[in-house]
Amino acid sequence: MIKPFLVLILFVLTGCSSSVKTIFGEQEEYDPLDNIKLNKSIADKFKTVEPPKEKNKVIPKKKMPVKVAKKKVIIPAEFREKFLAMDNNSKKVWDQYNLNLKIEEEIIIKIYFFGLTVGHLKMSVRPMVKIGDRLAYHFSARMKSAKYYSYFYSLDNSVDSYLDYKTRTPLKFLVLQRESKQKVDDLQLFDIEKRKTFVWYKRTKKNKNKEFNREAYIPEFFMDILSSFYFTRGLPMIPGNQYTIPIISRAKTYMFNMEVLKQENVKANRKNYPAYKIRATSIGENKEKKGEVFFWYSTEPNRKLLKFAAKVKIGEIRGELIDYRAGKKLNLSNASRKELRNVSQTIDY
Repeated sequence: MIKPFLVLILFVLTGCSSSVKTIFGEQEEYDPLDNIKLNKSIADKFKTVEPPKEKNKVIPKKKMPVKVAKKKVIIPAEFREKFLAMDNNSKKVWDQYNLNLKIEEEIIIKIYFFGLTVGHLKMSVRPMVKIGDRLAYHFSARMKSAKYYSYFYSLDNSVDSYLDYKTRTPLKFLVLQRESKQKVDDLQLFDIEKRKTFVWYKRTKKNKNKEFNREAYIPEFFMDILSSFYFTRGLPMIPGNQYTIPIISRAKTYMFNMEVLKQENVKANRKNYPAYKIRATSIGENKEKKGEVFFWYSTEPNRKLLKFAAKVKIGEIRGELIDYRAGKKLNLSNASRKELRNVSQTIDY
């Protein structure tokens, strides 16, 4: 059973404390989509490109607005009833969700296990891109083992999520695990017009490969593991509130529940902060709870992550903020705004 966001935490298996300035070096720029044989329509639809930039100012000719017909897709009957109920509940949560992101924001968390520093997690909001013809936020998370421990076991894992600017749902999700004993490529695409997800997974371990391709229908409202972290930050932090949203991972749908417990003071990065304490759990298909992670978010407008704690089979993994860069306000170009007007919205059943 998946444990949303805890997957990111558990990437740090072990390591040794290093300088934050040197622990994150060059990152592999690699997209498995480039090496998968796809038909041209899918390849073009999910290709990552730079967003349009401003050109020399030219007085445009007046044109009548182009009306884009709302597309319809037919969900098979066995999924329709399930997704309708799920979407009705999710829409109530999405209506309360206010995405307040700063581009180039960076959060660095120190990870502890049994009281020892075992690694660092860097989470970033990178410059916006286009996925096919859709403008998208780009979230990334990276974990890397210390140089000292690389003599025994090297680890450099990354997660990237691309969130559609208009619909606020994921378009593309990529996990790269680069470790001494295994190499994993996990690519997931979300076609919001067809209401389907496509998965390509490959793991190489001890010279043996495990591979599979999957596809499945998906609800209208959902998140991936990484984007759910940013989603949480945009919800009203009122003690007693609970929010449940679908998480799509490898063509399976799980439910992610967040409960705002209380407001309390915590210390992080040598400072005291008033913080919201959140309990997050994943819910299986049989409605059983799997895993439990506690998060502390600042009460400031940026809602930055201050701490987390998660019990594992042996002991507890904890994380604490040690560095933060606020980033800058998003400022879309006129070219980007024009393109957004011509992109169709998500579809009906």
